[in-house]
Amino acid sequence: MWQVKSQTTMTLNFQDGTEKNSSLNAVSKITFSESNLFMAYVNGSNDSFMLNSIRKITFGTLSATTNILADEQKMSIYPNPASDFIALKNVPEGALNAVVYRMDGAQIINVQLSFSSDKIDVSGLSQGLYIIKVNNKALKFTKL
Repeated sequence: MWQVKSQTTMTLNFQDGTEKNSSLNAVSKITFSESNLFMAYVNGSNDSFMLNSIRKITFGTLSATTNILADEQKMSIYPNPASDFIALKNVPEGALNAVVYRMDGAQIINVQLSFSSDKIDVSGLSQGLYIIKVNNKALKFTKL
């Protein structure tokens, strides 16, 4: 048995002291522009918030106990942070589809990996935080 923590809520704390709580299960996409935070919901509705009105964004976690893989068996990315390439550790056997997204939700790399030892070239990416989705599992990495 292991304790699992997953992000389940997002809270926006505003400069005027109010806050907005959102269940991440109800949110389909979160994007940032130069001056706004946009939230698209699963039900088709949308919200937009001026970034200068937001004081803090926090993510809440839910703890649960379940049987999961030990830490040494969890899929991970290395090196992280990366400058030229990333590789995956402890991935399931078989063909892997890896998709890299920018933080604004834009898909920028989509590759099929034959082996878990295959490397993904990230040398052309700008510095920043990225999300990689591998066979419906999401991980984050930093590009230096």
